[in-house]
Amino acid sequence: MLWPWLFMLAWLMPPAFADEISLELVAEQGRQPLLGKLQRYYDASNERTFDDVLRLARDGKFETINRNDGLGYVPGTIWLRFSVDRASDVPSTWWLEVRRPALDEVDLFRRAPDGWQRIEQGDNRPWAGREVRNRNSVFVLDIAPGGSEYFVRIHTTSSSAARLTLWQPSAFASNAALDMVLVSGFAIAIVVIILINLLMAAYLRERLYLIYSLNLLVFAGMMFLVEGMLHFIVMPAEPLRVEAWISLLHPLVMLTIALLFREIVALWDSAPGIDRVYVRAVLFICALGVLVVPLGFSDSLKPWLWKLFLVEMAINIGLAAWLSIRGNRGARFYLLAFGVLLLGGVFSVLGNLGWLPDPALGPVMPLVGSLLHMVLMQMTVNDRVLAAKRAYDLAREQALAADRRATEGLNREVAQRTQALEAALASEHRVAEQQRLFVRLISHEFRTPLAVIDASARSISMLPTLPDEAASRCGNIRQATRRLGDMLEKCVADSRLETDLPLEKEAVAVVDLIASLRGQLLLEGPEREVLFHCPAPETVMLGDPVLLQILFGNLLSNALKYSPAKSSVSVDFVNENKFLRVIVSDRGCGISEAELPHVFDKFMRGKNSPPNTGLGLGLPLAKRIAELHEGSIEIDSQPGKGTRITVLLPIS
Repeated sequence: MLWPWLFMLAWLMPPAFADEISLELVAEQGRQPLLGKLQRYYDASNERTFDDVLRLARDGKFETINRNDGLGYVPGTIWLRFSVDRASDVPSTWWLEVRRPALDEVDLFRRAPDGWQRIEQGDNRPWAGREVRNRNSVFVLDIAPGGSEYFVRIHTTSSSAARLTLWQPSAFASNAALDMVLVSGFAIAIVVIILINLLMAAYLRERLYLIYSLNLLVFAGMMFLVEGMLHFIVMPAEPLRVEAWISLLHPLVMLTIALLFREIVALWDSAPGIDRVYVRAVLFICALGVLVVPLGFSDSLKPWLWKLFLVEMAINIGLAAWLSIRGNRGARFYLLAFGVLLLGGVFSVLGNLGWLPDPALGPVMPLVGSLLHMVLMQMTVNDRVLAAKRAYDLAREQALAADRRATEGLNREVAQRTQALEAALASEHRVAEQQRLFVRLISHEFRTPLAVIDASARSISMLPTLPDEAASRCGNIRQATRRLGDMLEKCVADSRLETDLPLEKEAVAVVDLIASLRGQLLLEGPEREVLFHCPAPETVMLGDPVLLQILFGNLLSNALKYSPAKSSVSVDFVNENKFLRVIVSDRGCGISEAELPHVFDKFMRGKNSPPNTGLGLGLPLAKRIAELHEGSIEIDSQPGKGTRITVLLPIS
């Protein structure tokens, strides 16, 4: 009867594993990678249960690995084991992060009072309800003093490359916030580059910018899926299998890279024979990659597509080097602008295939390459603009020289030059309009990214363990975002007054609105005062508060500006059926009878205007805003006695 008790005692005791390497936790280190502390067993049959794995570990069947797991694309199941030692003065709560997001099934096995407990995560399982909300699989560990062992099971149709790291919660929160800032900043950079290139494609009629925008769009979609952002943000409560979408985007990435390479180096002109073979090979591979997805063969073909991607990169770099030696300027640009970026992509692919010991640097190199690429791309755009300007200047000089030499046909040539100048003026007007459209578009697209950057910097600055230097830099970031936001708001307001954009109407209390302006405007005339006369009850109208502030701000500013010292400006409010009449009166120098009909003309300034006080735009803007609100504005003035301006606005 002693054998059952001995068997139970042996089962409860921690098994003795071969070549066990335990990680000793240190309180001062908030991040402790498990690199070199892992043991691995590969189950090619996918039939091993956890009890089978325990017996295999007891029999020493696990192999010790000195790198993060990276078998690449394998059909079987990977079992990882690690043990940790915690002293009594080290915190007991640690978080285990299993990185990458695109791992289908990630299960943690840990000891519990009644045996082993299994916790299931992975991108094929819902994000909602997890203890730690993150796009990677994160497990909460309550490590007892002494030694503790854990098992991790990974089964995925994507690359099995995984990095395991133990975090203290505060250090993980800081790293997650920084990671979100980097991902958001990279996404913002891609959006801005796409918008700029689309505008350049529309303006210059250059196919290169359109192809480059398409390449970035496909790349951004691939990154959004692979990094787990779609699952984490859009559908956290549902398991979302993104492997099919990634498999579809994969050949599209290869296709857009090939199109971009052909366009930059003009392969059809530099090497027509090579171009024909190149195009047919890329189209065949991409068509094959798309067709196998609905047929259900994408899992087996995916590793080969990645290998073909490496072959494509090697061919592109080799052809670019060969063409650059032959004097192809586009090939040199391709090597410079895309070399580091492509090197980073190749580095990541090698890690996914399991051919590199640790893919940790994979995400960093594309970021560095992207920054270099953006700088060189902008230099290329500037070079094209300067080349066009030089061609225009040369053509203009040649036309002038021909005109000086000509003795006949003077009238015809003058007419031709006049027509050319008119065309240039029309083109300049179109460019100015496109520039205003570009400013409004970029201003709109920057608001949300600026809010994300400001919120992320604020979150980082509130961390209790943040160093003083980092907190100061977070403050600089927030101050810069606020300053940039103010400039963008001014640009948007100026554009609205020059276009026929619809009003952003809401309920506006006119008396309160003008009263809020009084304190700011009295700074222009501290020895004056603004008197309100409002016998009727408060009136609320439907209008655009920003434009109404511009209207009444201009009127009050002019009244205070032209009033003598120690005088007052009066504002009267009169309710007339369905209209509100606002009368602003001052005791200033007044306007002459000859100038009165022209006060609403742009850039009109009277003889009595003080020097350096404005451009003559205040009253024209006020009239335009009143008309946009279906109202009117009238002015009555007598020289030496003052001016009275009446604004009539509908309140129904």
